[in-house]
Amino acid sequence: MKHPYRAGLQDTSRIALLSALLLSLLVVACGGDDPAAPPQEENPGIRVPGDAESIEEALTLAEPGDVIVLAADTLEISVPIEIEEIDGITLRGRVQEDAPRAVLRLATAGRQGITVDTSSVGITIEGIEMIGNFSTGVQFNSPDGLLRDCRIDGARSYSISTTFPAANVRIEENLLIRPGVFGINCVGGSEPVVVANTIAFSGDCGIYTLNASPRCERNLVAHSVRYGIACFGVGGPVLDCSNVFDSGTSNYSFLCEPAESDFFEDPLFCDEVSFMLQPDSPCLTKACGRVGAVDACESP
Repeated sequence: MKHPYRAGLQDTSRIALLSALLLSLLVVACGGDDPAAPPQEENPGIRVPGDAESIEEALTLAEPGDVIVLAADTLEISVPIEIEEIDGITLRGRVQEDAPRAVLRLATAGRQGITVDTSSVGITIEGIEMIGNFSTGVQFNSPDGLLRDCRIDGARSYSISTTFPAANVRIEENLLIRPGVFGINCVGGSEPVVVANTIAFSGDCGIYTLNASPRCERNLVAHSVRYGIACFGVGGPVLDCSNVFDSGTSNYSFLCEPAESDFFEDPLFCDEVSFMLQPDSPCLTKACGRVGAVDACESP
């Protein structure tokens, strides 16, 4: 025979369980959330101009994970942009994926356009075009980060430069046109990953390494005045499937050994503005994938 208290407790538990089940069914049937509540919008980022009047102001407002969106066609920059003491932000020049790059017209003379300091990690810079009077387009001193889909035209010294401790910086799909000295300058023990960039008409070398060991894959280096790829000091690049063409002195300096997958063929640019490739370009037919930063233009 059941104890009266125990039997009553079991009956009460059954009633409570049934009530909870009925309540959950009612919530599901009614949709749970307030149907009048608007859907939550994706964070549009810090827009310049708009939320901030300058990139410097946006950097003071930014927190880790924020995206700074350059919302103007052209921004005039007279003071070098320094990214320091903040982690995990993105500086983006395309307001949409298929939109043109925002243009930074730099007037920083003998100084860098953008410097990423050692105190900042996880910085992404993407979809920006840099023109004007500047020494180096982007100086990466940070241990890691990403620089992709940028066009840097006419740097007086280097389009991009990395130094220690830049071990995990990825430089990818950038157009580096007519730098006065080097397209990519890797020095002081830096080990960036350099993938699918187009470097054309360098005043000295396309890719230059001094006591550094970048990994270079699927880059297109053409029409350098001296060397396409130059290696000095200890270390040196790890090369794979790059096209190094028409260098004034030699495609490689004496300490550089081309990879078996490297080749030395006319890339067949459609023009010397977009640097897109003709459909029959050798850079579009390799098993390793597209070589260089841009795709094919339309057939005439």
